[in-house]
Amino acid sequence: MNRNVTTCFALIVLAASARAQTAARGPVIPDTPAGRLVREWLRAAASGDTALVLDYVRRYEAPNPADTAEVRDIAGQILGFKERSGGFTVKQILHDQPEELILLLQTAHGRGLRLRYGVEQAADGSG
Repeated sequence: MNRNVTTCFALIVLAASARAQTAARGPVIPDTPAGRLVREWLRAAASGDTALVLDYVRRYEAPNPADTAEVRDIAGQILGFKERSGGFTVKQILHDQPEELILLLQTAHGRGLRLRYGVEQAADGSG
C-alpha cells in the first residue's frame, strides 16, 4: 500500500513538473498555415537581427518585395516593436484556426499584447 502511494505521488510530481516546463516555454504554436507563419515572425522578431527580419518581410509581408523602401519600413516596424517591448514571450493562444491565430504576448516590461496573424489565400488558392 505504501509503495502505491509513493508511486502515485511520484507521478503527480512528474506531471506537475512537465506542466511547469511547458508553461515556462509557452504554448506550442500549431502546425497550420497561420501557425507556421507566426513561428517565422516570432523567430525573426525575437532575434532583433536586421538581415533575418528583412528576409522575413520580403518573403511574407511586403506587398512588393522588390520595393526596398517598403521592405525596410515594415522591417523597421518589427525591429522597433522588439526594441520598445524589450522582448516578448507567447503566453497563450487565444484563437486557433488554420488561417488565423490570436496570441497573447507578454513584453519584458510585463505588458500584455494581442497579436493577430491571419493568412490570406492567394487568388490562385495557393495561400
